[in-house]
Amino acid sequence: MPRILWQNTDITWLSALVVLLVIGLLWLGYRRSPLRGWRKLAAMSCKLAALALLALCLLDPLWTQQQPKKGENEVIVLVDTSASLETAEKPGEATRAAQVSAVLNSGTEDAAWIKALSEDFRLRLMTVGSQTQSVPHFRALKFDGSRSDLCRTLMTLRSGGSNLAAVVLISDGNATDASTWKAEAKGAPIFTVLAGKNAPTPDLAILDATVATSPFEDAPITITSRVSAQGLNGKQATLSALDEQGKAIVTEKVTFNGSSPQTVRLRIPVAKPGVSFHKLELKGEGVSEATLANNTRSCFAALVPRKAKKPSAMTSRCSSGLAPAMPRNSATASPRRPKICSASTAPSSLMTSKPASSPRSRCT
Repeated sequence: MPRILWQNTDITWLSALVVLLVIGLLWLGYRRSPLRGWRKLAAMSCKLAALALLALCLLDPLWTQQQPKKGENEVIVLVDTSASLETAEKPGEATRAAQVSAVLNSGTEDAAWIKALSEDFRLRLMTVGSQTQSVPHFRALKFDGSRSDLCRTLMTLRSGGSNLAAVVLISDGNATDASTWKAEAKGAPIFTVLAGKNAPTPDLAILDATVATSPFEDAPITITSRVSAQGLNGKQATLSALDEQGKAIVTEKVTFNGSSPQTVRLRIPVAKPGVSFHKLELKGEGVSEATLANNTRSCFAALVPRKAKKPSAMTSRCSSGLAPAMPRNSATASPRRPKICSASTAPSSLMTSKPASSPRSRCT
């Protein structure tokens, strides 16, 4: 921004003294002047203005303006490509995505303001939505992001280096990670261009969902989901988990507090082994939303059945004419020969654990 630098501020008293002296001389001279009325006042005003300019010249003013060195600093133009911009503020009007595209492009070329920035800065064009990426131009944007990670992206870019002059953000302001924002004084400034004129239309959204299973077959499936709402402070919504036939298995009520995301956990009862598919559905009570595209999300869980246990190799039995299994720690076992069970009454039958069944049996 241009500014005036006074180089001889140490002689300000001299300039003031000259002004006062000349004002006194003018007053004495015009007391006897034949001029009357407005003519006399105009003549005095002209001489006073000339005197003031001369006094200011004594201070040696200097008009200064800072201008960046061409190509030395970098400016990032960051465009939000989330699906929320595909909604229109009113029926029949252009969507916010169409308004953003019109600002960024001029036919088949970049807009004039983008060209002007590229003359003095190294320009970097980026988009942010489900992921952040660099693009060569803005003429083929797709507004299909399932979320807007604006805060994390801006904090990362601001700490990118000392050559970053500014970040120009074009967005509708609906950040899905607003709770992670940490304002810091250091870093490049952010210039925000808001897409749209009116307040955002109320909207519900499922941000993400994760599925947790247990190795136990009788344990329930836990689905953890983050949901958010715009313009629905204090309102309630219902999050449901549907099976493959579209039947609600479990539901949970959610009360929104501002635009901060809410975490909801759904516990689905025991499912059959194998891969099971579920669908999350978020519905508001009497809410007219901007779009229903972000109100559902599909997920699946894989339950691997446990294999049946094999019979233990250490299971032993005692039979006529056969030696029992040796102990596990053969190094500490007794060196005595194994016992052989025999019975005088039934030599061919298996010995049981009940001694009463064979009163005359003996072990040798």
